[in-house]
Amino acid sequence: MKPIKVGLLMMGALLAGCTDASEPTTDEAREREQLEKQLKAIPGAEKRQVLMPDFMPMMGQLQECQGRAVFSVQGGLQWGGYWEGGYKEGFGEKLYMESGTGIDIDNMSIRLVANVPKGILTEILEDERSSLKALIRDTKQEIQKLHGFIELLQEDMARDPDKAEGISSAIADYKADISEKEKKLAKQLAAKPEKDWGIPDSLVWNDVRFYLWREGVLFIVEQSFSNSENEPGFSISNPYFQQLAKRLRYRKPNEIPKEIGLCIPYGFIEDDGTLTYEINTT
Repeated sequence: MKPIKVGLLMMGALLAGCTDASEPTTDEAREREQLEKQLKAIPGAEKRQVLMPDFMPMMGQLQECQGRAVFSVQGGLQWGGYWEGGYKEGFGEKLYMESGTGIDIDNMSIRLVANVPKGILTEILEDERSSLKALIRDTKQEIQKLHGFIELLQEDMARDPDKAEGISSAIADYKADISEKEKKLAKQLAAKPEKDWGIPDSLVWNDVRFYLWREGVLFIVEQSFSNSENEPGFSISNPYFQQLAKRLRYRKPNEIPKEIGLCIPYGFIEDDGTLTYEINTT
């Protein structure tokens, strides 16, 4: 089937329209604020029907949902994902980014991998720990390399005192770099990135990445930060991120939740109807 792309789907004449999960413009922020006020004015008993209206599928058809849209499917639907055996390649760079399903919700992203055993969490933890060790090793090597450059420059200056001014300036720059990298190394060495949010079959790493295993499906939720921040040693306590992760649950095929929220492949996130999101899947 063709890829499905769902934005902020506000069902009904009052709430029609879509947006993506990028930084909103002033007009978009104002429009979202107005929509939130309108949503809050809708009685709770009616809100779910406004956002995700029920309908009866034709005989022989099943129902599915994506975002806030409910639709019928003929003969079932299989969501795109990184399938059986793929997890063995490790959780670096491209595995889940190429899974076929991309979900962005406000300042977070969700990726999923299907058909994986519960033991994958142990594998991921080992991989994350290895990545931290590699970062520490690389930072130490960078510091050693800078010290080596300084020694060579000092030898040059001893051989040719006339170049002392220029060489001294270069040495000062290297020393400044060393100081920054030593601060970075101290953070990495002091890091305690493994967290426990009390959720069974889950793993939290560095407060920016959350793994949840349910019924053979692995959900990976990440906060969006620049590469320099999103590494061991950088930690930020974000209650909103934690709340969203805790509201994520597994959804059976063709299950249409009765609560207000967002449907994603194999999952559901309960909300108040105001989350902005973009979903690309096959």
